[in-house]
Amino acid sequence: MIFQKFYVVLLHWEFLYVITALNLASPLSPWRFKLFCIPPNITDGAFLSPAGISKNSSDSSGEYDAVVKATFNSSGTYTSELSKTVFHCCFGNEQGENCSVPADNTGGKTFASTVKSLVFQQRGINWNIQCWMKGDLTLFICYMEPLFRNPFKNYHFKIHLLYDLPDVIDDLPLAPQKDSFQIVQCNCSVQECECHVPVPTAKLNHTLLMYLQITSAGMIFQSPLMSVQPMLVVKPDPPLGLHMEITDDGNLKISWYSPTLLPFPLQYQVKYSENSTTIMREADEIVSATSLLVDSVLPGTSYEVRARGKRLDGPGVWSDWSSPRVFTTQSSLYCSDSPSIHPVSEPKDCDLQQDGFYECVFQPIFLLSGYTMWIRINHSLGSLDSPPTCVLPDSVVKPLPPSSVKAEITVNIGLLKVSWEKPVFPENNLHFQIRYGFNGKEMQWKMHEVYDAKSKSANLPVPDLCAVYAAQVRCKRLDGLGYWSNWSSPAYTVVMDVKAPLRGPEFWRVINGDITQKERNVTLLWKPLMKNDSLCSVRRYVVKHLTSHNGTWSEDVGNNTNLTFLWTEQAHTVTVLAINSIGASLANLNLTFSWPVSKVGAVQSLSAYLLSSSCVILSWTLLPSDYNIMYLIIEWKNLNEDDGIKWLRIPSNAKKYYIHDNFIPIEKYQFSLYPIFMEGVGKPKIINGFTQDDIDKPWNDAGLYVIVPIIISSCVLLLGTLLISHQ
Repeated sequence: MIFQKFYVVLLHWEFLYVITALNLASPLSPWRFKLFCIPPNITDGAFLSPAGISKNSSDSSGEYDAVVKATFNSSGTYTSELSKTVFHCCFGNEQGENCSVPADNTGGKTFASTVKSLVFQQRGINWNIQCWMKGDLTLFICYMEPLFRNPFKNYHFKIHLLYDLPDVIDDLPLAPQKDSFQIVQCNCSVQECECHVPVPTAKLNHTLLMYLQITSAGMIFQSPLMSVQPMLVVKPDPPLGLHMEITDDGNLKISWYSPTLLPFPLQYQVKYSENSTTIMREADEIVSATSLLVDSVLPGTSYEVRARGKRLDGPGVWSDWSSPRVFTTQSSLYCSDSPSIHPVSEPKDCDLQQDGFYECVFQPIFLLSGYTMWIRINHSLGSLDSPPTCVLPDSVVKPLPPSSVKAEITVNIGLLKVSWEKPVFPENNLHFQIRYGFNGKEMQWKMHEVYDAKSKSANLPVPDLCAVYAAQVRCKRLDGLGYWSNWSSPAYTVVMDVKAPLRGPEFWRVINGDITQKERNVTLLWKPLMKNDSLCSVRRYVVKHLTSHNGTWSEDVGNNTNLTFLWTEQAHTVTVLAINSIGASLANLNLTFSWPVSKVGAVQSLSAYLLSSSCVILSWTLLPSDYNIMYLIIEWKNLNEDDGIKWLRIPSNAKKYYIHDNFIPIEKYQFSLYPIFMEGVGKPKIINGFTQDDIDKPWNDAGLYVIVPIIISSCVLLLGTLLISHQ
């Protein structure tokens, strides 16, 4: 008896270890294992009985050790109605290792060989199998998923489960008889099979013997003998009535009910995911009670929860997961519509503040609880209570101001970008407000609203990309509850280059040397770019040269605003580029010096009239020309002083122009008008001094249509005044 018990070993937790060919197979996983079926090399029609089953009663004597070790007798035959070739199966792990396979030999001996998964994939099929006792303790169920491999994937299959449930509890018969096994046909679909074995309540603690026969493509695949105690592999029903609530101390309580009453206690595995505006995490806990407390619960957080159960002590099978339940803490907040004064309350003294208000501090509080509050004024004549009101702390939150506020002008885009970090508290979606403006003593704020709770930045158009801006951010609950936070600390932009200069500088030239000579010194003059054109600085200027013989070169002049070079060829074109940290200016002026074009005259007449000591009006007429005038250059200088020339670039369609400068009427000035062609600088029209004859012409040209109506109106008013006075 003791010798027999030594070999009878239950599968680990649910199943006995499979014993085959004098070698214990690897322990099966508690509720899931693999069955590998491989065709032998010799298919002589011989059928091997299930491991451990004798073919007649005489074979049982002295063979009990072979029974419990699942011996295969390769010399025996089985005359079934199918009379088909039998392929032997074995149990293994996920990699197909440690699989005991019977050998084809005539001596009846067996050996264990380790078969890699690649062999099974090429020559056989495998099955995922899990077995359990149903939660109502009426059916033993085996569930199979076939994973077909060539050459069996296109064939239908049938599965039968043969089982024997002896009447004894502790002892097995010396050799289980083939005739004692009952057969059930499994219900199969394309992707799964399920086998049901009825188990009487009185035999739940007995040992169930069973094996599988799989028929496919004219062949039979047969598993080793398995044994299991149904009570040890009970799979409970999922927990019922999963629900959640907020406790008085602000924790989340997850509760459920046990499934169908079982003769043993259960343990439970609870999985929940926490999703808020700042964090997303998952947790997994195992408890023996039918509830679980989750702390650190914040408003606006949603939880998705599910649970399953398993036997608390000893082996067992986990139940299926319950249906997931979703719970949002915001939905649990409650405040009475008609609060009343409670006889039992916690008083708090209120202190008078400098601003004339009283302040009362309540600590600690739970955000998800409602508090009934009222003010009691104590006086020598008695006490006076205000009407009670219900307060939800979560609804009167004043958030902390956003942190890590930054302000910058975006490079290559040219927008004011304000970024921030959302405060950790509260967990609700927030509405953000930005104020920004030029940094100065008197700030003129502009406001911008951000309603996207997930936003952490905003891009704002500003008129001056090279100015210093200040920006602040505050926040409030998106649903309108609570109060605005304080403004964050101001963030300031730093003036830096945001784009390449919009254009290069306007420039002109001074030519020195004899007009008759072919070599002349040319000095280029230009004005420094303003910030709005340079965006926002200029590191250096570069002058590009192009001569009539395709000679090209560049000169870096740094921050200087002039350059002198020698003009020696018939045509010489120059371009002045402005360069900052982003790049070089894209729109640039070209100026060509050409000996032939310099003799082309396009200005017929030029007149200069002194209007005041600060304004001179120039008017001119142009001649028809074969060249297209791009623009005009006005140049003037005081001939009595050596203070250099002054110049302006004006459109080609202008007929007159007002020059604003300091003019002394007794001084002598020279005025020049240059036509600028694409081919070069044309011949200028030059006058010395102001025009004295035809002095009324400028008035006709410039202000005739303004002065005459004023004079007429004045005369009419004067005449009317005289008539009224006379009457």
